[in-house]
Amino acid sequence: MARQTTPQLLTRDFILGCLAQFTFIFVWHIHIPTLPIYLSRLGSEEAEIGVLIGSIGVSALFLRPFLGRALLKVPEKGFMIAGALLSALASFAYLFAPPFLPFPDGEGPAGGGVGLLSDGIFHLDSPSGL
Repeated sequence: MARQTTPQLLTRDFILGCLAQFTFIFVWHIHIPTLPIYLSRLGSEEAEIGVLIGSIGVSALFLRPFLGRALLKVPEKGFMIAGALLSALASFAYLFAPPFLPFPDGEGPAGGGVGLLSDGIFHLDSPSGL
C-alpha cells in the first residue's frame, strides 16, 4: 500500500507570511483609531473624517477582483512588498499634507496597500496557491 504524505503546514513561507500579516495588521490597527483624533486636531470635520476612514475599506474592496486575477500571473511576494510600501508611503503623506488633502493622496493608496499585502499573503499561504 502506498504511503500518503500530508503537506507540511509550518513552512518557511507560511511562517513569514503570518509574521508579515501580524505586523502589518498590528500597525494598521494602531493607525486607524488614532487617525480621526489626529485629523480632528488639525481642524477636519467629523463628516470629512468619516469619508476618509471609509475610503480605506472601499478602495481595498474595489481592488480585490483585479488583484485576484493579477495574482495568477505575478508572484505573491511582489504583491506583499508593493502593498507594504504603498501603505507606508500613504501614511507618510500625513506629515506633509493639509488636514483633508490626504483623502485622494493617502487613504485610497493605503487601502490599496492593504489589499495588495493581504491578498498576496492569503494566496501565498493557501495550500494550492489558488
